[in-house]
Amino acid sequence: AALAHGVQRVTRDFDLLIEPTKANCRRAIGGLVALRAEEYLPQSSKWTRVSEEASPHWLLSQPRFFDSDAGGVDICNAMEGVPTWREARAGSIEVSAAGQAFRVLDKDTLIRSKLAAGRPKDLGDVTELNELDAAT
Repeated sequence: AALAHGVQRVTRDFDLLIEPTKANCRRAIGGLVALRAEEYLPQSSKWTRVSEEASPHWLLSQPRFFDSDAGGVDICNAMEGVPTWREARAGSIEVSAAGQAFRVLDKDTLIRSKLAAGRPKDLGDVTELNELDAAT
């Protein structure tokens, strides 16, 4: 989303807020399997590959962080500073990249999420977004 709004920093991962339905979770699990995604399990200090048999409930029981053939994929059904999935979807914008269309958070919601995260890199992104607004 940050790139779509003009931020130059590349994060090398995707943060996905997904619609919390069983069917959609099944699709997300299928996508993770296709990308050969693995989740780090801190309690065992091991990586485990996502299984096609994974429960949709498991996917949304807490934020999940994966490494995959496509890079990092973070999936959650709620994000600090972001409204519900339905509200985020309603305010999102459509962008295209690599021949694919997808939706990203609108700029105001993106800024709220980065302020809520509060990490220096996110606050730097907010500064850049505000500077881009001032320049236009």
